Amino acid sequence: MSDFESNDSWSVIGLASTALLHELGNHLNRIGLQAFLVQRKVDAALKSDLQVIRDDCKAAAQLMQPIHEQCQDRQSSLGAVELPASLQLSPSVKINADPETVRILFSLLQRALANAEMPPLTSIDAGYVRIRYTIDQTSSSSSEELWEEIGPFQRLSTLERWALQRAMRETAAKCTVMHIEQQVYFEVEWSIL
Repeated sequence: MSDFESNDSWSVIGLASTALLHELGNHLNRIGLQAFLVQRKVDAALKSDLQVIRDDCKAAAQLMQPIHEQCQDRQSSLGAVELPASLQLSPSVKINADPETVRILFSLLQRALANAEMPPLTSIDAGYVRIRYTIDQTSSSSSEELWEEIGPFQRLSTLERWALQRAMRETAAKCTVMHIEQQVYFEVEWSIL
C-alpha cells in the first residue's frame, strides 16, 4: 500500500478488517449450525464433542461482537455525502454514507481503474446515480469473480480489494459487470438522497 498516505492505509486496514470479520462470522455461523444439525442425529457419546465445537464457535463470535456493534453504530449515524467532483455530476449528488468510506472507495476505484475511460459515464435518473467505467480489456468474468479476475482490480492488494468490497457494501452500492460488443464495463449504482 505504498501509494497510500499513512492515514489512508489505516482506513483501508479498518475497512478490510470489518470485511474479514464479517466473513469469519459467516463461517462460524455455518460451522455452529452444521454441528447442531449433526448433533441432532448422533448418539449421546458424540453429542458432547459436537457441543464443544458449538461452544467454541459461540465464544469466537462473542469476541468479534464489540467490533460488530461499533460497525452497526457507525452505520446508524450515516449522513448525506456528496460524490466526488471528479465525476463531473451536474447537479452534485449525495448518497447516505460515511464520508471517509466514500473517500476511500473512490480512491481505491481510481487506483484500480487508472486506465479506464475518464471521467466515467454517469447518469442520474429515478432516484439513482450510475457510474460506468469502461475497462480496457475483454473478460468472461462474472460479477462474483469481479474482484479477483478482472485485470484492473489486480492492481489492488488483497486488503485493498477487501476494503473496496466493504466500502461498496457500506455505501449500499450495486456493482455490475457488463459485456457489450467485446468491451467490458464496470457499473456502480447508488440510491441518491
